[in-house]
Amino acid sequence: MEEFRQLRKRLKLFEEMLIPGTSKVSNPTTRLVVDLSAPGTAVERGVTGHEADLLSRLEALASKLNVGEEVHQLLQSHPGEIYGVSQIYFDNIHRWLPIMSQKLFYRRLTEFSKTQRPDFALLLLSIVLSIHCPASGTTQEPLYRAVRSTFWSLNATVDASLEMVQSGVILSCYEYGFGMYKECYKTIGVCVRMGQLMGLQDEKPPSDELQYSDEWIRRAERCNLWSTLLHDTTLTKALTNSHDSMPEHLPFEAFDLDPSFSRLGDGVVTRDKAPGIFGYQAEAWRLFDNTVAFRRRLTKGDEAPDRLGEDQMQIDAQLQSLMRALVDLSGGATCGYCEPSATVLVSLLLLHTCHPFPTVECRSELGSIPPQCFVTSSMAIKTIVRMVVDIAHTINNHYRKINIVSFPPTYCHVIYRATLELISFRNDMDKDEWTRALETLREATWNYGRRWQAAGKSRLH
Repeated sequence: MEEFRQLRKRLKLFEEMLIPGTSKVSNPTTRLVVDLSAPGTAVERGVTGHEADLLSRLEALASKLNVGEEVHQLLQSHPGEIYGVSQIYFDNIHRWLPIMSQKLFYRRLTEFSKTQRPDFALLLLSIVLSIHCPASGTTQEPLYRAVRSTFWSLNATVDASLEMVQSGVILSCYEYGFGMYKECYKTIGVCVRMGQLMGLQDEKPPSDELQYSDEWIRRAERCNLWSTLLHDTTLTKALTNSHDSMPEHLPFEAFDLDPSFSRLGDGVVTRDKAPGIFGYQAEAWRLFDNTVAFRRRLTKGDEAPDRLGEDQMQIDAQLQSLMRALVDLSGGATCGYCEPSATVLVSLLLLHTCHPFPTVECRSELGSIPPQCFVTSSMAIKTIVRMVVDIAHTINNHYRKINIVSFPPTYCHVIYRATLELISFRNDMDKDEWTRALETLREATWNYGRRWQAAGKSRLH
């Protein structure tokens, strides 16, 4: 239970950053501080004589300015591993995070032997990190510290580039998946600023006349990258003060960026008019943003209760409608639309939750909202938690049969979020049922944290 107490505290701090005033934790530390500790210290803490030579050399990169040359030497001495890592990334993570084209990536990889650009070297390191099997324990990985230090060092010394932003997005996903929410906010915030400096917010969807040409793919790649950056409205609100930079078009799917890698080859129109995984993901993000905005309004308590209740029901109806569509589209396939589904479930929990669980005192803090809203929300939370427990149970039973390395970090977030809600049900559920549900969620978080080990064939030794 002590582990879950710590988990609850961290999750409340995280949500305090999203919706100020919702957390009961006093004086949350949200100051952004860059950790640029001496590379030698990191080596002493994390790398032993038994570590692979590859990781030892990567750890030393943080102290070197010629990161491009160093990574190029690694590429020369370990070409199979680098290409293998890239393929694992594109076969899995790229499906729910299509921020780069395979065609353009491998072209840049070929050119890297001549250019040895440090920003592309950092992109390679970020890809390695995204599928890297952790050594042990819960301490920060030496490889993560090396990539993070390199990212911040290069951010201070080189111009903003597509590769720098792509590296930061991948790094922030890693940080998000491991619960390092402060580090994630810092990383993605810098990426948004770099994207604005590069004019990504002004990029228009490519014309069909250029379909699947290199220029078409380049522009589609930039559009997708900006759509991903704008997922975090907490940052974009502070940076843009409006939604003028929000793209009106749906992002492109992974197969749109990779026509050369489709089974039918170049020149084949693979784009469907209906949204794909990334398109539905963008819609889930939009509703998540609306949910966060609603909770902010609820916290202020200066609006009419009837209006708040109506808005809550409207957002709830939209989320349920999207969830039904995702269930129908998945057709029973495991994790077919895992990222948008997890985002919808997180949004529903956030929409209906109130910590501590609704009491007379809690309701008075939030204004005179009609009691039926709290009753409905209580039932909704219990239903969603049961859904998450059922999903986690299925994953626990089959995680060795699927490539769990492709699971997005939002999957872990919804498990944690449901765990927090489940803890509050302790006095309202049968003890044995409650214990089994809590153990199911605990096992799911354990499996997620060791997802690289589960994907044995994909493991990087």
